Amino acid sequence: MRIITSELGRQIDAYTMESEPIASIDLMKRASRLIASSISGVIERNVPCVFLVGPGNKEGGIRGYFFMQHMKPEWITF
Repeated sequence: MRIITSELGRQIDAYTMESEPIASIDLMKRASRLIASSISGVIERNVPCVFLVGPGNKEGGIRGYFFMQHMKPEWITF
């Protein structure tokens, strides 16, 4: 598994938004859809799960996933 730093993630997002072009919010929606399609085949609905994500795009993507699934997760910030 490759872990991308926050700085590299920002650079990748900036490059994508400039080269496609795509708005930041649309890029976030795309990420949320990809997360949803990846997770939905692995996790059953109504089964307790824990996701550990950092702030920034990864957090936004997972929040978008829960929004699209009409789920209201409990958030713990540390």
